Amino acid sequence: MGRIDLNDVLQRPVEILKGNYDFFVPPLIPAVFDLVAGPKYGGYGFNMSYSLLIYAVSLILGIIASGALVYMAEVELNGKRASYREGLNVALERLGDLVIASLIIGVGFVVGLILLIVPGLLWLILTAFAVPLIILENMDGVGAVMESIRLVRENFSEVLVYLVVLIAIVFVVSVVLGLIPYLGPFVASLLVTPYVSISLTMAYHQLSGEAVGEENF
Repeated sequence: MGRIDLNDVLQRPVEILKGNYDFFVPPLIPAVFDLVAGPKYGGYGFNMSYSLLIYAVSLILGIIASGALVYMAEVELNGKRASYREGLNVALERLGDLVIASLIIGVGFVVGLILLIVPGLLWLILTAFAVPLIILENMDGVGAVMESIRLVRENFSEVLVYLVVLIAIVFVVSVVLGLIPYLGPFVASLLVTPYVSISLTMAYHQLSGEAVGEENF
């Protein structure tokens, strides 16, 4: 059973972000897309096909950003300089598995919400480490989801406390930055997304018992 060092996984990502601005590039892509495309949802009347297309593109860009950031976090934690180009390339190579895992997680979450909300939230907790498992351990989408469930079940109390604190931090930062007119959500996304990805990567290592600094790729 692993242990998560809350101080480490919540504070060190800030230092990493201060030292490498490349981490802001992957989330910048979906953030800019949402900023530009978002206001157009109802620009010429409601168009279901257009809205679904925008949502799908935004979702895929977000998935790519998440995969890229986990790879970059791993490189940085191994004492090297992470590059957003390498991160995006790796995420694109694993895009199929990332999409499959995201679909499984998304469908499970929706079903869980239908079953009185709590099961949906529990499902998100259980599948929290699917992306690190795909990027760092080269697992397929289904296998990553299953392994994440196993890992979290074995360390449920640790993961629950960690995610509650992480979500609280993200919520506060998002609310405060959201007060900025128009650009608030955009700025919040740029800061919060890489922070969460780095933190999750570190938490995964600590839970799995694999010391940070051991090469995985």
